[in-house]
Amino acid sequence: MAFLAEPEDTILVVIDLQERLVPVVRDRDNLVRNAQRLVKFALLADIPIVLTEQQKLGETLPEIRDLIPAVSPISKLSFDCLRALGFERHISRFHKTP
Repeated sequence: MAFLAEPEDTILVVIDLQERLVPVVRDRDNLVRNAQRLVKFALLADIPIVLTEQQKLGETLPEIRDLIPAVSPISKLSFDCLRALGFERHISRFHKTP
């Protein structure tokens, strides 16, 4: 059986799940619950996790942050991760391309 993605070729990027942004998202509870599931799966599958935070929108939600305390968020000014200073360099640490 072929898979769409293999763990060794995968990175989980958790983008801007922050205190001031998520409360205004429709169906917030499902968003947070699904993000928690993805993070837990990535941890079990040994998939690297990258976390981003948009400046001025607060910290990552505790429900996510508490699952990955060792992951330091990449702070950014643009909503586009690829334009964030250091994002591509950070991703390249895992020998994977964005």
